[in-house]
Parts: sequence; structure tokens; C-alpha cells
Amino acid sequence: MTRFDVAIGSDLEIRIPLAQYASRRGEADFTTQGRVVHVRDSQWDGEKLIGVQFTGPRFQRMFRSESAA
Repeated sequence: MTRFDVAIGSDLEIRIPLAQYASRRGEADFTTQGRVVHVRDSQWDGEKLIGVQFTGPRFQRMFRSESAA
């Protein structure tokens, strides 16, 4: 989700914040790069849902969708 106008094909720097307990252990947020492959309006006013293709390092942690919790 973003409020910025991004065009398909744009290259992005992506930061995935780690959980609070990880930051207390001194781990840095995960950073990588991606390319925008999909843009559409979201259900929230002024925001857009974007899809990216990761072009940099992959996030190597296993996690579960919030909707599955």
C-alpha cells in the first residue's frame, strides 16, 4: 500500500521492518529492491495497492499471513 504515485516498471527500495523483539536484539530492518508490476486503487481513499517483483535479496524468514492468525 502506498499513497505515492508509482508507475509500472518503477524500481523501488523496499524496507521490511522486523518485529519489536528482533529490534531489541539489535537486528536491522531487512532491505531489498523490487520492480512495480501491478498498481490498482485500494478500498481506502487515496491509497494504491501495488505488486512488486523482488529483484534484490529475498526475505528468508518464515511468517504467516495476519488473516491466517
